[in-house]
Amino acid sequence: MTALAPRELYIYWKTAHRAAAIAAARAMQAGLCDRWPQMQAELLWRDEPAAPLATLMEVYRNPGGVTPEHQADIERHAAQLLATHLTGTRHVEVFCAAR
Repeated sequence: MTALAPRELYIYWKTAHRAAAIAAARAMQAGLCDRWPQMQAELLWRDEPAAPLATLMEVYRNPGGVTPEHQADIERHAAQLLATHLTGTRHVEVFCAAR
């Protein structure tokens, strides 16, 4: 049996207050990386200055893959720390490296 490639998470969401949302998301990701020392987190935003809402993208990678336990922890923290910044819902996509 072939081993599955490690999972990566890509989570995007919209906000009306980009600067505050970025600060909250960065703080959340720093806490998650402290909790999971090998976790790599990245935060991106879509470059659409004229759009009424900003789209943010959280990216999570881990050498052994982002496990369901990691994902549940990310979702718990997001529910606590990002809820006031969301306009709509967070959309979670899971990708694996093509081998």
